[in-house]
Amino acid sequence: RMLKQAWETVQISEAGDAETAYRLINQGDAEYDCIFIDYFLPDENGLEIIKNLTAQSKYAFTPVILLTGQKDERLAVQAIRSGAVDYVVKGTLSAEELYQIVRSALRFAAQERQLAEMKERAMRTEKLAILGTMAAGIANEINQPLNTIKLIADGILHWHRRGKQVEQE
Repeated sequence: RMLKQAWETVQISEAGDAETAYRLINQGDAEYDCIFIDYFLPDENGLEIIKNLTAQSKYAFTPVILLTGQKDERLAVQAIRSGAVDYVVKGTLSAEELYQIVRSALRFAAQERQLAEMKERAMRTEKLAILGTMAAGIANEINQPLNTIKLIADGILHWHRRGKQVEQE
């Protein structure tokens, strides 16, 4: 409800249990900009759902925020280690604070996506550089015997033009 107050155009999908959450998340065309997971669900705790979500490449850069009714630093650390980008205690936030948390999570996810793309480009560049080095090495391996053959052929041609016969050994 607070998200709808902060953003007029927000679309929200809600699930009261892990089974429904998985069904919504794994729908073929479902895409979410940000996912909130409650820690206490009747059939699974939120940390397990976060681990499962972040393991899916489809949601690798989707920020996940853990919601809980209790303030517990150990749980907050576990949430972050499980893949959450934030930990929020329910009932303590205003709509503006929630809005800022979501904006921050979306910015973080965009930066993570950008970093991953830069790493991918760097890896491709490195592979191309290695390929270029290999090609140069192969060209050298081919050119070396060809240069020897050319040198011998030039010598034979030189002696042939002078009218001398070259003897084979």
